[in-house]
Amino acid sequence: MIQLNGYKIKEQISKCNSSIVFRGIRESDNSPVVIKLLNNDYPSIKEIADYIHEYRIMGIACCDCIIKPYEFYKRNNKVAIIMEDIGGESIAKSLQFVNLNIEEKLILAIKMANALIQLHKHGIIHKDINPTNFIWNHKTNQIKMIDFGISAEVIRGALQFVNQNVLEGTLAYMSPEQTGRINRPIDYRADLYSLGITFYELFTGRLPFYGADESELIYSHIAKKPVPPVEINPEIPAFISDIIIKLISKTTEERYQTAIGLKKDLEFCQSNFDCLINNNSVFSPGQFDVNDRFEIPRKLYGREAEIDKLIKCFEEVSEGGLKFLLVNGQSGVGKSSLIHEINKEITAKKGFFIFGKCDQLNQNIPYSGISRAFKELLKQFLSKSQKCLNALRKDLLNALGASARVVVDIIPELEQIIGGQTDLPELNPPEAQNRFKITFCKFIKVFAKQGQPLVIFLDDLQWSDSSTLDLIDYFIESGGLNYVLIIGAYRDNDIQGNLPLSGMVERLKNDFETKIQQIFLKPLEFSAINNLVADTLLISPGESESLAKILYKKTNGNPFFLCQMLNSLYLQNAIIFVPDKGQWIFKQEAVEAAEISDNVIDLLIKGFERLPAGTKALLKLASAIGTQFDFSLLLLASRLSIEALVKDLWVALDKEFILPLDSNYRLIKELNSDIGPSELEMRFCFAHDRIRQAVYSSIPENEKKEIHLNIGCELLKAFRETKKPDMIFDLTGHLNSCRELINGKSDREELADLNIMAGKKAVKSTA
Repeated sequence: MIQLNGYKIKEQISKCNSSIVFRGIRESDNSPVVIKLLNNDYPSIKEIADYIHEYRIMGIACCDCIIKPYEFYKRNNKVAIIMEDIGGESIAKSLQFVNLNIEEKLILAIKMANALIQLHKHGIIHKDINPTNFIWNHKTNQIKMIDFGISAEVIRGALQFVNQNVLEGTLAYMSPEQTGRINRPIDYRADLYSLGITFYELFTGRLPFYGADESELIYSHIAKKPVPPVEINPEIPAFISDIIIKLISKTTEERYQTAIGLKKDLEFCQSNFDCLINNNSVFSPGQFDVNDRFEIPRKLYGREAEIDKLIKCFEEVSEGGLKFLLVNGQSGVGKSSLIHEINKEITAKKGFFIFGKCDQLNQNIPYSGISRAFKELLKQFLSKSQKCLNALRKDLLNALGASARVVVDIIPELEQIIGGQTDLPELNPPEAQNRFKITFCKFIKVFAKQGQPLVIFLDDLQWSDSSTLDLIDYFIESGGLNYVLIIGAYRDNDIQGNLPLSGMVERLKNDFETKIQQIFLKPLEFSAINNLVADTLLISPGESESLAKILYKKTNGNPFFLCQMLNSLYLQNAIIFVPDKGQWIFKQEAVEAAEISDNVIDLLIKGFERLPAGTKALLKLASAIGTQFDFSLLLLASRLSIEALVKDLWVALDKEFILPLDSNYRLIKELNSDIGPSELEMRFCFAHDRIRQAVYSSIPENEKKEIHLNIGCELLKAFRETKKPDMIFDLTGHLNSCRELINGKSDREELADLNIMAGKKAVKSTA
């Protein structure tokens, strides 16, 4: 029997892999409590941090509709959250024993919506709304929300391609954007979708979507139309059915925008139940739903033809063969956003989508983009069951044989799956390159096969190293790959700086016309911009036209610049919400008088300059590290305390200068001397290349060298301790860029040795 000092265990309520939940008594005052105990005698730092996070979130959101936390218990390897006991059961369990009529279910739905209102008022997204996470005492009719382990304080989520490794939440109730397969951020409306699925089950007794496997259920959420509840059970009133269908709309813009609007609709239906049943009253769902948060829609405007071409390319490789699709256009024109629209089709075909980004400051790192893409793919598999991993290990060893080492040299994470590999005999450079290319093709074939197509997206190809381009060239010329779509996005104004890329594109177009496709992404036309502005302000296109004309003239149809300008106008109060009217308005005079830059870099720098000094210094440091960066290196290079770094970093996240690349970001406020960043991988990226470019360009040249020296020295310390060979390129890159500041003879000799090591590693990678 479990024993906790100060508490008496009465009964076990539930058990899962991570937790055991008990009812008990607090001995000091005989109060009834619920104890959520970490189900691990030797908990990891991550597990402890998750529990601390849940306890803290419960404290922030403390109100009548949220279960009250009493104590965070940590003694003798026992970690638990002690909370109040309202004497109820989960709604999922209660409904197995209590029969409710439609009106009683409506009352229950109102109480659940009210709980969500209270949570959202505190700036928290639950991210796992389902019937097991509402506790209901049907005798007192009290409902409280529980289970905040994956809840997050509101900031924009990262672009979702980075979050496919681990699905967080309960898949049957998960919003399309939370699956990570569509290019949309997670916000409050993800909870509203999950509540809609919960209501669907409450009123019909079944879920809207079922699937034979995970990918089928994910596809249902993002693409399949649900059967309206009234068609399942004609006793369900049409107005309730309509509310539920609106809640579970695929796009966030078509859903309820607020839990307040939902509750008002439900209360209207309750008050007018008989009139609505008898069709004496007209009801339109969402009539009381007004969003007072400034939200620019994330959907694409004016890109229908390009999306069709993208999907057609994917469908062709799904039947066999390989295609190389090049998407080019100006910076900020929406290349990445367009490409991520393919995720829905990939999910339907049970394929893989992997992403790698070429880095302007690290163009000397061989295969950096393509190795980063496959690292993310391997992370997806490392989160799967042991049975799945064993099958993959077998397939990889059979495919790669004795040559596996050449792939491990550029993707060290592969060793976590197939184990350590012996060195191979050295060959002359041409033979070594052939061995690498043949082996890498075999590696790709493990993941790309009939019924499982693979899409490899390499962004910013204009900054690619020549070795990556040579490898793509080989894939196309050899004809050995099937079921593979390689997408390369590049800036057409920067391709002249990459002669290997421009030369390869021209030659492949001439020699392999059927395998090469191109999409030239142009700036948006006025009609698309006008529709975006109208949707943002929730007004008609006719009403938005005068504002859209100003923005179109200023931005020349660049979507990224357009969104930045809209945000700038909102921050300058030229766009305001009028509560009495329940709508957004723009003040023409204020728009014309607002400080609006003629180019996006100036606009971004103005936004950057408004940040606190600590956040600006942190972003400068991050911009010098690279496109992506992790918390541990920021902490070392900034020489700040954890608390100071968290404060500055959170401002950058909140203002959307940077985005999290994994779900661990939510735990940064839990970091302390006991739970350090080294135990919790936390990665971030700049929200857009132009933001990083603006920040980096604001650093004086002499200061840049000092920053790179600081970063390089911290990486060198870590390298001396770990001797990890995959650090060598980053390390030498930073130190080489500031080598005139390295004066000591021994230090310069060490840098020379490091460059020799980097050169040998590049040769070993056949780069």
